[in-house]
Amino acid sequence: MAVEINLLGNDDTDEYQDALDLRGIFETGLSGNMRGKINIVSNVQLYGQNPRDIDIVIFGELDNSAFDLETNTYQKKSDYRLRKVFIKSFFFCIESKRHNPEDIEMIGTNLHVPYITGPHDATSQSERQKYSIIRYLTQVKPEPKVWICNFLWMKNLGMRPLNELVGKHKHNILPNSFDLKYLFQKACLQNFPREIKQGNECDFSSINSGNSSTGFDYDQLKTLFTASRKAPGALTRRNIERIIGKKIIIEPSLQDALGKKLVIVAGRAGTGKTVKMLRIGCALVTKHGKRCLFLTYNRPLAQDIQRTLYFADIASEPDSSCMAVMTIHEFVRSIAISFGVTSNKKYEVSNHINLCGELFNYVNQGAITQEDILKLMKERQELVCWDQIFIDEAQDFHEMEKKFIFELFGYQKVVVADGIDQFVRGVPRLEWGKNIYVAKETEKRSLRQKKNLAEFVRSYSKDIELDWKIEVVPELKGGQVIVSSQLAPFEVLREIRERCYEQGNKAYEMLFLVPPKLVVKKPDGSRNFKMLDEFDENGFKLWDGTRGDLRLVAPAEVDQHRLLQYDSCRGLEGWVVVCLGFDDFIEYKKNSFKETENENSNETILMAMDSEEMRKRHVGLWSLIPLTRAVDTLVITLSNPGSDVARTLKSCSNKDYVKFID
Repeated sequence: MAVEINLLGNDDTDEYQDALDLRGIFETGLSGNMRGKINIVSNVQLYGQNPRDIDIVIFGELDNSAFDLETNTYQKKSDYRLRKVFIKSFFFCIESKRHNPEDIEMIGTNLHVPYITGPHDATSQSERQKYSIIRYLTQVKPEPKVWICNFLWMKNLGMRPLNELVGKHKHNILPNSFDLKYLFQKACLQNFPREIKQGNECDFSSINSGNSSTGFDYDQLKTLFTASRKAPGALTRRNIERIIGKKIIIEPSLQDALGKKLVIVAGRAGTGKTVKMLRIGCALVTKHGKRCLFLTYNRPLAQDIQRTLYFADIASEPDSSCMAVMTIHEFVRSIAISFGVTSNKKYEVSNHINLCGELFNYVNQGAITQEDILKLMKERQELVCWDQIFIDEAQDFHEMEKKFIFELFGYQKVVVADGIDQFVRGVPRLEWGKNIYVAKETEKRSLRQKKNLAEFVRSYSKDIELDWKIEVVPELKGGQVIVSSQLAPFEVLREIRERCYEQGNKAYEMLFLVPPKLVVKKPDGSRNFKMLDEFDENGFKLWDGTRGDLRLVAPAEVDQHRLLQYDSCRGLEGWVVVCLGFDDFIEYKKNSFKETENENSNETILMAMDSEEMRKRHVGLWSLIPLTRAVDTLVITLSNPGSDVARTLKSCSNKDYVKFID
């Protein structure tokens, strides 16, 4: 055959068998004079996206491929008739279902199927999968734009029962048996062909017509859709073992409190609060069949946790027991849209807290009733049908966010991680356990950093007059600190990277942090890392998290290092962490400090401080956040070797594991 069809994926799955069937449909439907290339990929995983799992992705380009299809066109949307459609390129995603016909129902124009938790909106699931792929592709190759058609393939539903089920509604549902012409006919309902000349001829293309000369990069797409399952690095494997390892035991006091009390896991940075919550959640998922939701306000942290759970094979889809991860903004926005309180067009992040207040009042006063909530549980179970809620960095949540979550789920379903001396979000510090039943565990040992790094942080905190009490774990031997007076010592960084790789890690596990001074703001409002080209020329391929658009999606390429602003590093970690321009970051925190950030605090220590003392403490606590991100190697670079920060760091460099490079 003149059309090359490649099949990729795990051959021991139902989805791969569906992909085989799909290949057969294409082989039968393509005539001998057609030319082109098609890739069919099954069991696609898009970590960092919600939804993450895609059953089948298929994309291809054809030449001399024409079908007689009943369709309208982009130019004449109301003129629906038989036309000769030339298929130039296509990009489809397919969700396959094996439910019995009697279990399938149409509610409005949406197809629903039963899951363990109740009816599931498969139409909405399929639509959201399309946008997961679009977001995933955009971060790597913004051009050409790709139009994706999404389909539901009901493997146990015949053509006649399907037609009886949907009636006259236009739809994207495929029966158990269909031909290629039917598939393209359904695709034309989503992506209108464009007329190419007078008469009945038109082109169907999934590549933006303005970029029609540029085709698919098959090698890049193949890598994107198959490489994410490559073996994780040593740090990721270490975290997986800490979360789901057989030796992990949940303390009886916490186990008994779940579902009865608010559970608080407290501790300073690096003491394992997030890991403990994930341990509890994963145990509930794998041993008790529970559905758990993990919330944080930090998007990069949410993506990092999604990645770890992905490699740990913890389910994230809401069709059964799972651990889903969302930002609090994403969660509240979705709830508000579902209840009709706001819309996609009207939603603004700046109005987030007010929106939480509105939702709380509606639920509390009965404008949103229990019947409304139960209805939403059936229609959008991925939003509210949760057995346990986990909240990370809870000290930075707003009172109104807490009140809404408690009102919707009840405080007994909530577990929070409360960071001691880690308050940074700029809202009044929140007391989660006030006037309710609480079970609290306080973590005191440094479980992230190796012994030398933990000792360095303790020495540094003493030099800047901060009371940073944390127990160093002697068993976590090793670790090194390198301080450089060069802003970007590439030779040193290459040596450290090579050692990082030798220890079994990937590029992902070498994390770069930058201050605002190293971020360029463009006239159109976009941003990027100022030294991106310089790093690229020196062999460092970066996922630039300073870009607002990239922050919405996780790193997709396996050879990319993460780069983020210091303000976004809360909760993150790396085997190697490189703090670029650390002194610039400290100066930025000094200049941006506002005394009002602490005026609502109930901490006794702050009440006795004047403005300058509060500034010093605020900056000191912020400086400890990036310094506690590294597991094995911490690199600190300076813009000004004569700065106060440089002198402080030099005073800490009298240890044999701290190296100061002029």
